[in-house]
Amino acid sequence: MNALAPNTPPAALRGAAVTPLRAVDGRLYARRRALGAATPGAVFCRRLGGNALLDAAPQLAALVLDAVAEGASLGYMAGTPAAVVEADWRALAAAGDGRIVFVAEDPQGLCGVVVLVPAGAAFQRHRAEIAKLVVHRRARRRGVAAALLQRAEAEALRLQRTVLSLRTRAGSDAELLYRRLGWQRVGLLPDDSLRPDGWLCDAALYAKRLHAGAAAGPAGAAAGTRDAQLRAA
Repeated sequence: MNALAPNTPPAALRGAAVTPLRAVDGRLYARRRALGAATPGAVFCRRLGGNALLDAAPQLAALVLDAVAEGASLGYMAGTPAAVVEADWRALAAAGDGRIVFVAEDPQGLCGVVVLVPAGAAFQRHRAEIAKLVVHRRARRRGVAAALLQRAEAEALRLQRTVLSLRTRAGSDAELLYRRLGWQRVGLLPDDSLRPDGWLCDAALYAKRLHAGAAAGPAGAAAGTRDAQLRAA
C-alpha cells in the first residue's frame, strides 16, 4: 500500500500552504538530487534503516534537539549533549526490535522523523505506537507532520497493526494535528513528565483504529465491540 500518493499534498495544519510531498525510494531521491532535478523546497518521505539510519544519527539528533530547544517533551532535558541523542539513534538502529523509522527530507537534509513501534507481546500483535514525531522549524506549516504520520499509519496497516496509540504533551499544537487526522483523545496522565525546562507537564493519550478492506484473523473479529469502547472512552 502506498503511504502517500505522488503529488497528493496532505491538508495543511491550520490552513497553511502545503508543499507537495512524495513517498519515493531513497535511492531515487538521492539520484534526482545529485542530478539537480529535485524541486527546490520539495520534501520527500522515505523509510530509513540499517546503515543509512546509523549514518543519519547526527542529523536526527540535530532534528530532535531543535524541537527540545522549543520546549518539546521528547525525553531530553535542555542542554542534553548532541552525542547523547546520537547514541540513542544508533542504539535504535542496532536494536533490531521492529521499530520502523520514516524521515522527511528537503534539499537541506532531514527535516522530519517519525518512529512506528509495533507491540512485541504475543497478545498485542494488532497494536503499534507512534513515537517521536518531530519536524524541524524550517519545515513547519508545510504538511510534513501529517505526511509522516500518514506514512506510519499506512505501514502499520500493511503490517495489520490496526490499533495505534501515542502520547503527546497536553495542550500542545500536536493535539490539533492528531484530531484533524482522526485520532481520538482517550485519556490524560497528570504530571507525566518534565518539560526540557524542568516544569511538570501532563500527557494526552490518543488512539486510532485503522480500517482495512478485509481485516483478517482474531485481531479483527471483535472490531465492532472495541470500536464502541474506543468511542466511549
